Amino acid sequence: MNHLYMNLLKFGVCAFYLVCIWLPLSAQPTTVISDSLKNGADAVYRKYITSIEYSSSSNKLTISRHIEVTVLNEKGRFHSDFIVPYDADKPIKNMIAYLYDDNGKKIKTFKGDEIKDYSLFSESTLFHDNRQKQIEVYAPKYPYTAVFEYTQQYNQFIGIPSWYPQVGYRVGVEYTSFSITYSNYSPVRYKLFNIPEPVKESLQPDVTSLTWELQNLKPINEESFSSKFFEQTPALMLVPECFSYKGTNGCFTSWGTYGEWVSSLIKSRADYSDDMLHTVQNLIKNVSNEKEKIRIIYKYMQDHTRYVSIQLGLGGYQPFPATQVEATGWGDCKALVNYTKTLLSLANIKSYYCEIGVSNTQIMFDDFPSAGQTNHIILGVPLESDTLWLECTDQHIPFGYLPYSLQNQKVLWVDESKNTGYLVNTPNPDGNYNSRKRYIEFNLDSSGNAQGKMLTLVQGGEISKLFPELWAPSEEKERIINNKYSVPGFKITSFDYTLKEGDHALATEKIEMTFNKFASKTGERLFVKSNLFGGISEIPVKTKYRRSPLVIRHSYFHSDTVLFNLPKGYDVEYIPQQKVISKSFGELVTRYIIRDNEIIYVRDLKINRYKGSSKEYNDFIDFLIQVNRSDEQNIILVKKRDTEHEK
Repeated sequence: MNHLYMNLLKFGVCAFYLVCIWLPLSAQPTTVISDSLKNGADAVYRKYITSIEYSSSSNKLTISRHIEVTVLNEKGRFHSDFIVPYDADKPIKNMIAYLYDDNGKKIKTFKGDEIKDYSLFSESTLFHDNRQKQIEVYAPKYPYTAVFEYTQQYNQFIGIPSWYPQVGYRVGVEYTSFSITYSNYSPVRYKLFNIPEPVKESLQPDVTSLTWELQNLKPINEESFSSKFFEQTPALMLVPECFSYKGTNGCFTSWGTYGEWVSSLIKSRADYSDDMLHTVQNLIKNVSNEKEKIRIIYKYMQDHTRYVSIQLGLGGYQPFPATQVEATGWGDCKALVNYTKTLLSLANIKSYYCEIGVSNTQIMFDDFPSAGQTNHIILGVPLESDTLWLECTDQHIPFGYLPYSLQNQKVLWVDESKNTGYLVNTPNPDGNYNSRKRYIEFNLDSSGNAQGKMLTLVQGGEISKLFPELWAPSEEKERIINNKYSVPGFKITSFDYTLKEGDHALATEKIEMTFNKFASKTGERLFVKSNLFGGISEIPVKTKYRRSPLVIRHSYFHSDTVLFNLPKGYDVEYIPQQKVISKSFGELVTRYIIRDNEIIYVRDLKINRYKGSSKEYNDFIDFLIQVNRSDEQNIILVKKRDTEHEK
C-alpha cells in the first residue's frame, strides 16, 4: 500500500477519495505488460482498486473504484464497457472515464452527456426506479487502454460487494486491491477463497481497516464440467454482522437470524378478502385429499396471475400483500409465493416461504449467511410423506415438477411461527427421476428412404427440454421440431405434445415423419445409422492440462429403442458389437436384437451427479464420445441373392 494512501487513512480521510483525486493524464504503454499476463488473455487489468468505507453512525456504505484495463482484441471489448446500476438509495456521486492508445497517450475523456443513463430493466417490469449509467470506451484499433473511476454511496444496504480479483476468464491482472474501513461497533464478517488473510490495521481506537492486495494473476480459461468460478480463483465475500435497512433490523450471525429478518418482512403480507376466502372454499368443497387441494389452488394461482419483475417493496426484499396480487393479477416471485401461501392457509394448509439461489447463484455455506447467495423465492409445502416444492412464477410449469434448477439445492426455509429460518435440502433425485425414454420405428424401402414414427416420454428435470414445444403455437412447434431434429431429408407429417400431471408429471412427444435417403445406398448394400436422433451435441474437447475438478451437476437417464423394419429382399450383413461401459460418472449399455425381418437397437445411457478429480475429465469426454460413436455406427443390409437363378 502506498504512503499517500496510508497517510490519508491515518488522518481519518475517507479512503475512497484517493481514486477520485487521481485523474491520470497518461497511461503506461501496452508494451510493458509481461507476456505471462497477455498470453491467452483478451484483456489485462493494469489496476483494479476497490475502496469501501462503512459508516455505522450514518448507516452508509461508500464504494469507490479505479480501474485501468488494456483491451487486447475484439473478444475483450466488453471489459471497457463500464456499467453501474443505481437507484434513489444508491446514488452515483461521480463517474468518469478516459481512453488511451497503445502508447499510453490520452485520446478522449468521457463525462457529462457522454455518460448514458437508462432503465436497468426491460419493459416487462411495470414498476421500478432502478437505473444504470454506462460509459462505453472503445477504440477501433487494438490494443487500447481504458481508465474508469466512480464513487457510489449506498444509503440503504444489507450486503457488501464481493471481490473477485481474477475478474473473469481470459483476463490477466497486474495489480488489484480491496480495502474496507469500518467501526468496531459495527463489525463485518468475511469468507476467503484461495486468498490470504488481510492486512489489519487500527486507524483509530474504534476504526479498523482490512486490506487485500494481489499481483500478476495469469489468465485462466473457462473449463467445461468444472467447479464454480470462486472455487478456482481468489475470492472474498463480506457481510455486515448486523444491519439496519429501511426501518428494519437484521443480522447475518446465522441463517436463523437472517431468517428472522425475512420472517419479519412477510408476516404482515398474508392479508385476504372475503372473496378470496369464498373462492378457496368453493375450489376445494368436494375435495378431501390434501395433495389434490394443493394442486387445485396452485392451478388457480397459475390461471389468475402472471409474473412481472417488480423492483419495489422494501428495496425488493418484501413481497406485495396477497390482496394486491389478487386485485392486479400480477406479481414477482416474492409476491406470487406469498399469494399462493395465503390461499393455501385459507384451506388450512401450512406452507413456507423459501429463499433459494438459481442460475449461477446458490446457497453454498452453512456457516456464512448472506442475501447474495439467494435470488429467488419458491414455496415449500410439507406433506405427510414428502415435501412439495412449488415454483410460482411460471404459469405453465406442471404441479409438483422439480426442475434441475431446484434439485439438490439448499434453501432458507422461513418459519414465521418460530420467527427464524433453517437451511434444508431440496431432493437429490437420481437418473430414474430425470429420464427420457424414446421409441422409434422406421420402415425402410429398397431405395434407402423411410417412414418413421417416434414416441418420447420425459419426466423430472428432462421435461423442460419439451417446454418450447408444449406451449408454442402449432406453426411455431413445427419450426422448433425442424431445428431440433436437423437431419437431411427429414420431413414432419404429424406431431402431438401432451403433459400429464400427477404425483410425477410426464410429458410426451409424438412425431410421424418421412425421410428421403434415410440410408446410404452403395451397390447392393444399405448403410443405416443406428440412432439418427441420438448422440450428445457439443462435446467439449479433451485437454492436456486441467485446472478444475470434474463436476457433473445433474443425474439423468436416457433410453433409446430404435426398431428398423427391413426392406423386402434384404438381409442383415453386419451389426456393430454390443457395448457395456461402466464408470463412476455414468454407464453406457448398447445391444442389438435381430428377429424375423427387423433389427432393434437399444441404447441406455446413465449420467450420475458426480465430483471427481481433474484427471477424470478426459476419461469422461472419452465416455461421451463413445456414446456418439455407438449411435453413429452403421448397420449394413445387403440385397438377398436370387438362389433359383444361380441354380
